[in-house]
Amino acid sequence: MVDLLCKSGRLWEAYRFVCDTEVEPNAVIWSTLLSACRVHADVELAKLAASKLLVLEPDNSSIYVLLSNIYADAGLWGDVREIRDLMRSKNVQKLFAYSWIELDGEVHRFLVQDTYHPKSAEIYSVVDGMGLHLDEVGSDPDLFV
Repeated sequence: MVDLLCKSGRLWEAYRFVCDTEVEPNAVIWSTLLSACRVHADVELAKLAASKLLVLEPDNSSIYVLLSNIYADAGLWGDVREIRDLMRSKNVQKLFAYSWIELDGEVHRFLVQDTYHPKSAEIYSVVDGMGLHLDEVGSDPDLFV
């Protein structure tokens, strides 16, 4: 129910639903609400949801990062700095997200701007070429069908 309300932009109604329900809201509920706050740029509700979520999962770096991103989107740079300082003081580390691809039975893992792969120069050259080509022809998805 919370997810449905959030997807329709009715965040405060979702918050009231969470607060009024007899079931104790868990981290999934608060995370759903916090994520929706980013999509719908609701800083005030994001603070509420994050505070509830941090009680449940104080070492979960994604909460801090998401709240920091919400503040950054709103241009609240002092608040961004506070969140980053709080992460540092609690020794909470942002986890890196890897992408994985399997080619010819071998799994390759990489990060954004990763140069660890032995063919990274060749890979980035192809990606850059694709970007230039998209700039020339435009990025209309119908062109690729």
